[in-house]
Amino acid sequence: MPVGMLPNSPYVSDCCEIPLGSTLYLFSDGIYEVMQSSEVFWSLDEFIATLAQLHQSQANLGQIIATVQSLSKMGTLRMIVPFYR
Repeated sequence: MPVGMLPNSPYVSDCCEIPLGSTLYLFSDGIYEVMQSSEVFWSLDEFIATLAQLHQSQANLGQIIATVQSLSKMGTLRMIVPFYR
């Protein structure tokens, strides 16, 4: 859902509990809208599968970003990544 893009649109709010020790990944749709060398955009499902694999291998944020960048035909992605512990 685009947040803040349509000022008069109704938004649903909700909450959920994130257990201690969990990892929460926040990203915009731009993170997976990457043109690959095959001239095909990466899909959300492909991004989620890759993120799950990286999470299982205990990859850090830098490794996740490097993996996404390596899949991009455009090379370096420009991102601002806040990190909190």
